[in-house]
Amino acid sequence: MIKIGYDVKNKALIQKIWNLYEYDHEFLIYELSDDHLNEMKDLKIDIMIYDVDHDDIKRLETFEEMRICLNIKGICVVNGYADELIDMILNLHIEYLCESQITDVGLYVLLLRMINDHKKMKISVYERIENLCLKKGVSTHLKGFDYLQSAILFYMENDHDCFRMKDVYDTIAKKHHTTSSRVEKNMRLAINASGSELSNAKFVDECFRECQYE
Repeated sequence: MIKIGYDVKNKALIQKIWNLYEYDHEFLIYELSDDHLNEMKDLKIDIMIYDVDHDDIKRLETFEEMRICLNIKGICVVNGYADELIDMILNLHIEYLCESQITDVGLYVLLLRMINDHKKMKISVYERIENLCLKKGVSTHLKGFDYLQSAILFYMENDHDCFRMKDVYDTIAKKHHTTSSRVEKNMRLAINASGSELSNAKFVDECFRECQYE
């Protein structure tokens, strides 16, 4: 499921975004409130759409600070052409549409490209996690192998300083339709079988850090 957040003043664009949502259930679309940064973090937004007027550089800078902080994709809609604004957008490497390009097809094609990029990025993350677990000697035939991968991914998708290991076990248990205690036990067995003497939390944290900076 791809989550798209938007803050746009252009009513026609809002309607086009909602039309996409109606016809494609891969999307979840949210109208953002004033507290954008925390809201986008809580909702785990994947793609952000915002608009700027031809002389509204301050708005662009504000949105770019949030987008970069969360490391998400962004689409900027430019209402009126301005060389300074377009130059800035190009330097920031943001995808953008000018007002005249805002068609269902134009927006859909751009979103589709971003979604494909997002999926490729996710696949590469899964591959890195899997390869790292294999490199550390975790056996693929053990249930703990899948649980460890899920735990590392959980660390990568959340602020790992703000949760307890029990939160990780509970989340993985729901995902794999089992209990928290079984998740904890199978992760521990898989880690022990790999020859590591680290606790579940330390093993996952070590893998997370290696994966993050690989």
